[in-house]
Amino acid sequence: MTSSTDVEAAKASLMGKQVVKFLGSEHENNVEDWQYVFVFALPDVNEDAKKKFAEPMEDPKKWLMKIFPKNYKDEKLQSAERIEIPAEVKEGMTRKQFHDFVFKEFTAILAGPLCGFNLKRITSFDEDECFLLVSLTDKARIDDLADKEGFKAKLKPTAYTNCKLSVPTDHGLGNGEFTRTSEDHEKNIDGTPVTNDYCQYVPFDALMKPVLEDLTDADKLRLMRRHIQAFVSLASLEQSGVCLSIFPLHKWSGIEHMYSKGWSKLHNVFHWPREAMADQVFQYMGAELAFFFHWLNFFTRLALIPALASIPVFIARKTGMLSLEQKHYMSMAFAAFVAVWSSCFNQMYKHRKNMKQIKWGMKNFNQETAQVRRQFDDTYRGSWKDHAQHIGHWILCACFVAETMLFTGWIANLRFDAAEDKHGKTFGIPNPSFVAYGKYIITINIKIMDKVWSIVTDKLTSKENWRTAQELKSALVAKIFAVKAFIFFYPFLYVILIQPYAEGCPGDGDMQGCIEVLQSSLMSFFITNFVTEVVMVCVSLFLTRMAIRSEEGKKPGKLYPYLELQAKCPEYTVGDQINDFMNAILNYGFILMFSICLPFMSFLAFIFSVPMKRLTAYKLSYACQRPDPKGAEGIGAWEPVLSILSYAGVSVNCYIAVFLYEPIASWNPYSKFLTFIAAEHVLIALKLTIETMVGDKSLEEKRIEEYHDDTLEVITESIIGIKKGKAKLESKSTPPPSPYS
Repeated sequence: MTSSTDVEAAKASLMGKQVVKFLGSEHENNVEDWQYVFVFALPDVNEDAKKKFAEPMEDPKKWLMKIFPKNYKDEKLQSAERIEIPAEVKEGMTRKQFHDFVFKEFTAILAGPLCGFNLKRITSFDEDECFLLVSLTDKARIDDLADKEGFKAKLKPTAYTNCKLSVPTDHGLGNGEFTRTSEDHEKNIDGTPVTNDYCQYVPFDALMKPVLEDLTDADKLRLMRRHIQAFVSLASLEQSGVCLSIFPLHKWSGIEHMYSKGWSKLHNVFHWPREAMADQVFQYMGAELAFFFHWLNFFTRLALIPALASIPVFIARKTGMLSLEQKHYMSMAFAAFVAVWSSCFNQMYKHRKNMKQIKWGMKNFNQETAQVRRQFDDTYRGSWKDHAQHIGHWILCACFVAETMLFTGWIANLRFDAAEDKHGKTFGIPNPSFVAYGKYIITINIKIMDKVWSIVTDKLTSKENWRTAQELKSALVAKIFAVKAFIFFYPFLYVILIQPYAEGCPGDGDMQGCIEVLQSSLMSFFITNFVTEVVMVCVSLFLTRMAIRSEEGKKPGKLYPYLELQAKCPEYTVGDQINDFMNAILNYGFILMFSICLPFMSFLAFIFSVPMKRLTAYKLSYACQRPDPKGAEGIGAWEPVLSILSYAGVSVNCYIAVFLYEPIASWNPYSKFLTFIAAEHVLIALKLTIETMVGDKSLEEKRIEEYHDDTLEVITESIIGIKKGKAKLESKSTPPPSPYS
């Protein structure tokens, strides 16, 4: 136990230093200007560590070439640019010797002329690890690296005004004129006011420096990692066991700024998601996560429309003021409205996404910066083993899908039998209780299969031979969506597509019984899913707090540093990001596919989307290590997923309207089939018409892009021409006389 005297003594020793309060205790904020942390194990902590470091290093030459692929020669390859592997790196060398050699080589690269970073080594709180702190703060060095890496920087507004040009904004008047607005009360993370500027991004050039904005905090981290990767394989550094973990550091000022804006403030549920908030996320977290939250914000804002429209439908259905057929007609109209809304939503999002691409300098990012993964083997691509690996993965997908189908059918059968025998028991549970709570068994199976598949497919996809990281992520999204969409949607589709014909519906056996089961199951799922996500974040925070408390007990008179607190937090992986996006996509999918059965679900999806977004933001800020800022052109592989769900929703809702809802459900099979085909095609034609009319580009985007093309040369010449001095052209001929004089 830490006594109050010890705590006071610790506080006294921190006079003049910043102290932050987190997870119910105070911590020394020792992050300062450091940006990256590399964690290394210490060899002489205890007997187990000594024994492990005394073991021979397995294949040290191979690992050395993997870690420093551009430094050392492969014995099988000839390269004048690479040096021979030193004699000290040989078979039989201990882990300690290998770790020592790599650490010295690694730090020499970071501190030397190749990188020029600031370095500092500190020992961890419990003295079992050391932290290598890395930063890049020298502005001249930042400019030099940005120039070498071809990094894009944003033009300042003065680049336009100095040339007597208008600053491009999202409010174009035509003919190169724009209206510029500034929210002086709203500040970015760097302290600059929030504006509606859309200044162009250009490759960094030292001559253009006076008219280029400083790089954002996220851009500097991205620049550092990209430059380090040119000399060192960070993945191999971790895989070899030399480095335990690598992560960028959270800045307390940054996450508190985001908190003050309501981004991660859990109790601020009714804070309206603003368009400009994504710009703040971009500056701190990078474009990839910023596009994720930009989509979430846009979805939340536009989900309000079907949410409000569902309220009168819900009231009319519950008050008994309408007949059953009238209720069904109202639900059909609402489903058609949602189908149209989804097309408008998808096209409007494309417009907003394209505008953010311009604002954040992410146009053609994947094409310009895609790097080949070091694990990629071009000779392996297309081989029988490669094909077998992909086929085996998809077969496993099918197995998870089959498990969901069989389990759902089995539970549905048991519930149906239990409903028929009200006085019996199932697995020792009274049948009325089993019927009531059986839906939760299906929900639990959904969550278990969801978590298991996320882990399995992440491991398998990472071992596949994908050329770039973007290709790997797209493949991961495709496989996760293929299984998760089925796992989540199938139990509800089963109730309306299979159960009426295979088992019959509860109650009187008519379709209304199945519809009521579906409504009840959907409501239970929404609530259970939200509670599960809250519990997962709470568990993560609890485990972090316990890990910290166990170390605090070793030094009762010392406050635990904020830097090391971040090291105890779990990493926010690609799989975590996909799972978070999948939860949001599922909300969207449920609105589209089941709005005809439970219109009020649109309202629930809107209500739950706000706290889920806050929860994800809080997790990123306080419960996880800071993710590596990454560039992106948008939400990537999720965009076609949105389109697939939009059109799948049309088919499902048309099926329910025709085959389950009266009066059409009473028609003969031939008439129902023709009605289904006609209704589906009419709605699809309407959606395609809307998408064509709205288009892929907004007028604002066209004006800004055209203006960028027209003005870039003028701005470049005005700066570079002055710096270099324009060449004088001499006359080489005499003009001919005019025929008119």
